[in-house]
Amino acid sequence: MSYIYKDKLYISSLPSLQELERYHSIVHLQHWINVSGIDIHQIYPKPALLGYSISQFDFADVFTNGKILTDFSSLEQISTHLYKRVSELKHRRAFLEAVKALITQIEKYNTTGIFCHRGLARSPLVAAAALNHLHNESLAQSIDRVQQLHSPAYFTDISVSALLWCKGQLNNGIST
Repeated sequence: MSYIYKDKLYISSLPSLQELERYHSIVHLQHWINVSGIDIHQIYPKPALLGYSISQFDFADVFTNGKILTDFSSLEQISTHLYKRVSELKHRRAFLEAVKALITQIEKYNTTGIFCHRGLARSPLVAAAALNHLHNESLAQSIDRVQQLHSPAYFTDISVSALLWCKGQLNNGIST
């Protein structure tokens, strides 16, 4: 699958100091999007974060509570109501803002890393939502792109519900 942003987008768990240095020096990553729920400035000393622009968004990881999906052929059967039922409005808004921030970074061709605590659900979800919007493709194609970039990523029925919800918000400009 051809992917023009492949060398510009990195999905990760909470990076260690060594990983921060490696990303900066090897791939020239300059922007991080943090969806871990942990303020990275409280973990690492200020000098370790110099040279990085960091955006932080806090939303609960309700996604790991869902049923893990391995077959993505019938995603249309999942509704946005599932995500809305298990999430709070402020968390949905933070998720949407994280996706918008990643879209902006990708559109500017900035090398960007996105991380959550374990790198399994939230950061892959934000990446999938941003890529789905940018490529205007099926959810299954966006999920496949993310899994090619970051093989530990997994998606649940709640993740797919959130992807559908986010797609509707980005297309309609509504943020509820």
